[in-house]
Amino acid sequence: MTFFLRGEYLSTTYLPQRTATFPANVAVTCVKFGADGITGSTKTVKFASASNAPFDRRAIVNGRPMVRITAGGLTGYWAPTAQVLTDGR
Repeated sequence: MTFFLRGEYLSTTYLPQRTATFPANVAVTCVKFGADGITGSTKTVKFASASNAPFDRRAIVNGRPMVRITAGGLTGYWAPTAQVLTDGR
């Protein structure tokens, strides 16, 4: 059984925004959360070559370290930091 706090915790906002890099040929499932902290929708992406996306926030969301994407088809979705590189890390 897994336990975690529902919602967003320990958030850090970045101004200017930072860059997340989705590695090539890796399926990454991003999540858009509803106002109540419950999953609203998911979107799995897999790019043929490494792809960058800007993010403005890093947080623990529903128990997972994630970044919030701010542009393109993933705007408003959270990507797990275990699956993307953030500013070269």
